[in-house]
Amino acid sequence: MLSTADSDFGEHFRTLPSNAKYTSPDIQNELISIAASQIREDICREAAGAAMIAITVDDTKDISRKEQMSLCIRFTLLPGNVREQFLMLKHMTDDAKSLSEAILSSLQSLGLGTCTIIAQCYDGASVMSGRVKGVQAQIRESHKATMYIHCYAHRLNLVIVAVAREVQYADEFFAIVELLYVFLARQKVHEVFMRFQQERGLSQREIGRLSETRWACRYHNVLVIKERFGVIIDVLGEVQHLGDAEISVQAKGLVPQIQSCQFVANLCLFCRILSTMYGASTGLQSSTIDISESGRLITSMITSMSEFRDQPSSWTDIWDDVLKLCSTHDITIQGPHTQAGKRKKTI
Repeated sequence: MLSTADSDFGEHFRTLPSNAKYTSPDIQNELISIAASQIREDICREAAGAAMIAITVDDTKDISRKEQMSLCIRFTLLPGNVREQFLMLKHMTDDAKSLSEAILSSLQSLGLGTCTIIAQCYDGASVMSGRVKGVQAQIRESHKATMYIHCYAHRLNLVIVAVAREVQYADEFFAIVELLYVFLARQKVHEVFMRFQQERGLSQREIGRLSETRWACRYHNVLVIKERFGVIIDVLGEVQHLGDAEISVQAKGLVPQIQSCQFVANLCLFCRILSTMYGASTGLQSSTIDISESGRLITSMITSMSEFRDQPSSWTDIWDDVLKLCSTHDITIQGPHTQAGKRKKTI
């Protein structure tokens, strides 16, 4: 691959003896490991010069369902110049004692054992945040001044999840979005979806995999559905004639759910709401943001949402979007009769 991108390297590669090309998987992995070790050493050397560091740890399961711990550090060499660096992934069990021991032993092995840990940032799971036996409590036993910070991006995610589940219309809307994702991900349906976009001269976009831990990122899915709404409706109609009974039944079930004023109204509303939250979520994950800037970002987002809620013009703009989308795709707006005999357009 590199030989095709770099002509000098390509010429050198072609002149290598056939028994010394160093392209076997084992040698390539060894070269990658050596490069990683060298980069990690350089990072740790810089961090050791800072004397004080903050650690960020998260855990997840890999494709083989084994628990992995990721370890990152933050430090500053100059005032205001925050550095955030990834150090390693490590297979772990998910109990607090093993995690805390792994964090401290990893820092020790990397030459950072003498650095003062002034902050530790994790998610809010009890194994990490527990005040008595959680990872943060066990780290503080050896680093008394360490402050625990519940990841701001994770807290924002929890707020969105909790609010959406408490509001029936929102909960039902995102349930439909999830069903739509699963349906469009089917191979036969996905092929039609991509082909319809290409035939109409549109850039090929698709709904991404949903994630409970990155809920604000559903803005991408809502935006794609809104921008490709007509294409999605046509796809649902087309796939009913593929000769696949299961796909046909599912498509017929999704059509009335999507071609409704309620769905369109929720689509326009959440596109606006999630765009604000997505900006905040992205900012909170910046490698250079500090805790004071995080607080200002959250405050700014709350102010923006309050202004959006209180300004009639905001709702007028959303309603105009709803009317435009419904009119474009022949979706009827129904509501109760008014006293004058006219139909009141309501969501």
